[in-house]
Amino acid sequence: MQAQNDRLIIGATAEVPGFDPRVATDVPSFERINIIMEPLVTFDRGLGLQPRLATSWELADDLSSITFSLREGVTWHDGSSFTSADVRFTFETVLDPEFGALNRSLYTASSSIDTPDDLTVVFNLSDPNAFLVNKIARMPIVQDGVDATEANQRPIGTGPYEFVSQVRVIPAASTRLLAIEAGEVDMTQGQLPTTELDRLEAGNAFPGISMLLPSMPWFNPDVRRYDYDPELARQLLREAGVDFARPLRLFTNENDLARVLILEILEFEFAQIGLNLEVRAEELGRRTDPASPESVAIYQEASAIVVEESP
Repeated sequence: MQAQNDRLIIGATAEVPGFDPRVATDVPSFERINIIMEPLVTFDRGLGLQPRLATSWELADDLSSITFSLREGVTWHDGSSFTSADVRFTFETVLDPEFGALNRSLYTASSSIDTPDDLTVVFNLSDPNAFLVNKIARMPIVQDGVDATEANQRPIGTGPYEFVSQVRVIPAASTRLLAIEAGEVDMTQGQLPTTELDRLEAGNAFPGISMLLPSMPWFNPDVRRYDYDPELARQLLREAGVDFARPLRLFTNENDLARVLILEILEFEFAQIGLNLEVRAEELGRRTDPASPESVAIYQEASAIVVEESP
């Protein structure tokens, strides 16, 4: 796939932990990975599966394997050819317990991987698991034999954009807003300065009422929204089975001031209904580092606020 523009500049709140899709789990990393690298199949807007590096796939009649036919003529950004060896290497390293892939459990239904030729990959299944294709769609392919450190710092992909340098880090929200309005960066993320909200709403911006935009097919305008009502909140949490005697722990990354403030607000608000929260802001990389003893249980969303029950 070719990019329509020659260059994409991302204004980020902090440097991402890395670019290796086998170990990355945070949203900021995958926002970069997904335009540099490609999976075998991908999701369309309706969450259906569409070909990408694979042109087709087939589940064996006896449900013992899934065979992918790969796209011919695909090259890596360094000019080398994409082959079935790249696919095998990607998933064999993910499945290797010593490698430390945090999403390894998603792919353990595959007992082995065969490559009959350069354009065919066979995932042999320990148990019937047609849903494995859905999980394979979440894993961009890395180059055969790539060094783990190199893959994490200087990724080589087959996607529309080639990695040149780290994203431009702009910690201050006001500076990021000025940069995108001036055309200095093409996209950005993170909170906006609250002092600018009225001005932005007077232009093209509008306040969000969901994590989903109204233009997305999954947006539901009929979802019930609640007014501030601590007593109703207590009732709904009890109905959901929340144990008020057992604290909840909340984590987020310290690089995003807005998320840190959200933690403080949630700690205060939950205390009003009798629920104890233990809050902590940490360096982004630590929450996604396999060497961190707490990271495995709560790796899914290192860039967001993560909740887990205290033991």
